[in-house]
Amino acid sequence: SMVATITQAVTCVLHILWCYIFILSMEMGVYGAAMALNVTYILNFAIQELYVNVYKKDHFAQFRAPILSRETFSEWLSFIKLAIPTTALMCLEWWAFEFIIMFAGVLGVTELAA
Repeated sequence: SMVATITQAVTCVLHILWCYIFILSMEMGVYGAAMALNVTYILNFAIQELYVNVYKKDHFAQFRAPILSRETFSEWLSFIKLAIPTTALMCLEWWAFEFIIMFAGVLGVTELAA
């Protein structure tokens, strides 16, 4: 939607400010870069949550479901059948990248250059 695009654009521009503040002004280095990224993500999330839950609450009310009801738990088996293999694939992919990183660290400079 347009709101998500505008929010992303604004927080992206503000990210430059956060990087300047945390990395250069406060001299936090890599830790400052992580802090700037977290501030950007949290701000992006907060703006969109405020939009949905405060500004357009009436519009989005029709899409809300009660958190704890029979309807909430009625189709869980079909979701679980999809979630378990998907989670396994994501874990395998992540672990594969981790193994590649570990093996690259074991190799010497000459082998990596080849």
